[in-house]
Amino acid sequence: MPDEGRPIPPVPQPAAWTPATIAQFWDYWAGRPDRLDKYFSHQVGRGVINFARFAGLFRGNVLDYGCGPGFLLAHLLERDVQVYAADYSRESVTRANQRHAGAARWHGAVVAEALPTALPEGFFDLTLCLETFEHLTDEVAAQVAGELHRVTRPGGAVLITTPCAEMLHANEIFCPFCRTAFHEYQHLRSITPAGMTEFLTAQGFDVRFCRGLRFDHFQEHFSLPRPADWSVNTLGPWTLRHALGLFDTLWPRPRLEGWRLRALARHAGPHLCTVAVRR
Repeated sequence: MPDEGRPIPPVPQPAAWTPATIAQFWDYWAGRPDRLDKYFSHQVGRGVINFARFAGLFRGNVLDYGCGPGFLLAHLLERDVQVYAADYSRESVTRANQRHAGAARWHGAVVAEALPTALPEGFFDLTLCLETFEHLTDEVAAQVAGELHRVTRPGGAVLITTPCAEMLHANEIFCPFCRTAFHEYQHLRSITPAGMTEFLTAQGFDVRFCRGLRFDHFQEHFSLPRPADWSVNTLGPWTLRHALGLFDTLWPRPRLEGWRLRALARHAGPHLCTVAVRR
């Protein structure tokens, strides 16, 4: 028999996300300096850059599409490339431009309010799109993929990251005021390697790499530890990484199958990393 004295649990309504409400959500979080450390590019941005470096992707003009407040841009600006950015959130674009104003090789961020954007066609040698597709509806995801294809030069690469096969319900929260349930980080899609490969292939890309990674493995220091920090735990990984880098020089493989990259990517991780080339 049901417990008549127990309140009936609320029946949540699904969130009806629109481009406008998604932009409002991220305008709010971009204006919360106390929560900026939650951004993926703040946590492991250098790991993403190291992966792209080992994969031989850096050259020419580079676009960070979905740049947020600009954490990845700080690492990109350390590379010898020309750096551009775009984001749907006006507040995020403002903060990215403020953060990197005056930096060498910085060409600014623009608001991607409508597609196609004002970005030039076939201009970018590398387009990065981190933790963006999981926030998009099916219709908008196809439009964004088409925009990435449009702005990347033929033969140029895109590097896309998303959560890998995420269980969306596990991170759902409930608002008692509007009786709406939604993912705490506004994720709308669970993306698998097979699903991403099929999706990008249909959009005119050749997928060269698509697997779950631990970007913190790429994040680790590659410089020699200070003598005060020398131990088996610090010198061992440093020696191995540099030995594998030497192997890449002496016995080169295709960049996405390089010795060092393969070693760091050997363990599956929670974030799907996809590298595809525009046909």
